[in-house]
Amino acid sequence: MDFEKKILEKLNISTTYPFYIDNVNVKFFNSLQQHPNKYFVSKILPKIKSKLDQEELEKLKELDELTRKDRIKLMLNLALKKIVSKTGSSNSDFFKVLGYDQFHEPLYISEKEVSVNELIHNEYEERRYKYYIDVNKNSYLYQYASRINLWFYLNEENKILSGSFSFEVVNLEDNPLNEETVFEKIYLVSLIKYFIYKQISPLSLNNIIDIIDNDDFLSNFDKKSNKEQQNNLSNNIYKKSLSYEVLKSNWDNLIIDKFLAHKNYDQEKQCQIKDDLFYAIMNLTMINLALYQELKSYFNSEQPELILSILKKPTQIKSDPDQRPFNDFIELSKHLKDSYIKKHTTKIDLNKIDDIDDFVNEAKKHQAAQDYEAFNTSINFLELQVKDEEVFASSSDYLLKHQQIYLIYSLIINPNRFGLNSNTTQIVKYNDLIKNLKNMQISEWSRKMIVQDINQSEVEINKNYLSFINQLNDFVIIKKDNKQLLDFYVWAIIYSESRKWIHHDIEYDFNNDRVVKNSSFYRQKIEALENLKFDWYDDFYGIPAIKTIVKKIDQISSIKSSIDILVGTIKQKDALLKKDFERKTMVIAYVVALFIGFINFFGMIFTILAVTKPEDGLNTTNIIVITIASLLISSLIGIISFFLFKMARNNGYYKPKKE
Repeated sequence: MDFEKKILEKLNISTTYPFYIDNVNVKFFNSLQQHPNKYFVSKILPKIKSKLDQEELEKLKELDELTRKDRIKLMLNLALKKIVSKTGSSNSDFFKVLGYDQFHEPLYISEKEVSVNELIHNEYEERRYKYYIDVNKNSYLYQYASRINLWFYLNEENKILSGSFSFEVVNLEDNPLNEETVFEKIYLVSLIKYFIYKQISPLSLNNIIDIIDNDDFLSNFDKKSNKEQQNNLSNNIYKKSLSYEVLKSNWDNLIIDKFLAHKNYDQEKQCQIKDDLFYAIMNLTMINLALYQELKSYFNSEQPELILSILKKPTQIKSDPDQRPFNDFIELSKHLKDSYIKKHTTKIDLNKIDDIDDFVNEAKKHQAAQDYEAFNTSINFLELQVKDEEVFASSSDYLLKHQQIYLIYSLIINPNRFGLNSNTTQIVKYNDLIKNLKNMQISEWSRKMIVQDINQSEVEINKNYLSFINQLNDFVIIKKDNKQLLDFYVWAIIYSESRKWIHHDIEYDFNNDRVVKNSSFYRQKIEALENLKFDWYDDFYGIPAIKTIVKKIDQISSIKSSIDILVGTIKQKDALLKKDFERKTMVIAYVVALFIGFINFFGMIFTILAVTKPEDGLNTTNIIVITIASLLISSLIGIISFFLFKMARNNGYYKPKKE
């Protein structure tokens, strides 16, 4: 069945994974490529250069190249060339060749064109980076995604890099679009998201390699095994790869039970789809994580210029294997493990665990370190292009007028109503979903609730497009032309997520016992948190068009309340610190008083008692005075001992022995 009156012309779905990198080397912000004053760079700088000697010019050029977009592109391309050399078949590599470098070696990555709106507002354009990688149509990776997009921004204020990887997973342009094909594609996107969320989250390189390399699977894998055996998952050649077997088995069971069993595919077709899709998902995910590690290594490096110096010579990477998806998976896993996994990973030291509280604290620290390396939860962007004669006067009126469009909107914005949400126990079967969609009717009773839901999810509305968002930051964009809107929504997500990451960093520092905390520390953290709150006068990465989107994201998220709670907690700790300081001052005062008391006490005794005849001073009056003074000095000693013991116990220096 096709969409009525050919109203739907195009449908695109992208799955996006936001990320960030902190502790960026200050050299990247000192580069002239990052200078906000374009007049200075283009007019005044050449005059300054003319007065520098050759050595100073070389240093300036070296610093200037650090943030050049073409140099970073070549750096990422080198990582892709290494991946291509270890994967693919003789007929098709993973990626499409987009050009050639100065050594006539293939380029698999290219810069994205800047949109018209970004050109109009080109402030901070030098800090925004956009690249894309096209997947080879003949590769099995194309079963999952046709393109990888990469966005990132260098944030000078917080010295972080905020970015996002995105897979273009659905591109439908048939005229007219088939309704069942559209629902099938949306269902598969939801099924894959469910699998990733349930099986391999948090999505980090360490976590994936831990699953694959359980019990040194990669090290023990027999390279001499026949390729047919390697691709036969029923053969016991995986030795101790229990986690890998479980992962693959879970995927097979999931996609067969939920989707393939409801399609008229023969056994061979089912096996091809489930295997190709599994390895496409895993391999593309690892490629994204590898590129993230390349960015992290480069921008965290103390000498990034040394990394760029490698690009001045041809790489001469010539290996070109002819292998199947499973072999690609193994070779890619081994390459990533050898290239990026740290040999000395931090583990919980059980010898330092005294009780359950210590274990919980150490586990939290370990988990925080793992989360730091992980991508954020995926976000789906669905773009619909409809006929130009459509009128966008009211978002609810439009969606209720076109029920098929409303169903597409609902599958993304309200997946829980159809059993498609990632955190559900059991995702709905494809056949049941189609039945529910066909039987769905909008009654007068439900219309009011639907209108309310649509209005609450609305982000923007104008004569050219509508946009909507849900609590998980998934977006639906309905537009009437080919205008590039996705970039703005991705930049808005990156901007919003970066504030959450900074908030998490502050919270981590606040809870980290190893960080020295004083009033200055608390004031800095409070100021940083206050700066994270939404402000119309912020720079928004130099793209004012994303302000409304960011504002809407703030409204549906808990970032503001989270900031307020953390600010209140920090202020409370700061107040306790000041009270603690007052207590310590009081203790010091007692110590001083005790010292003075000792002096006065012994001074009084030696004054009362005669030196020549001490027995003359032992009268009733003097004995009473000495007794009272002794009681007072004993009280001082008791008070100071009590405070010292209490301070030691609070600081953990004293712990009673366990029986």
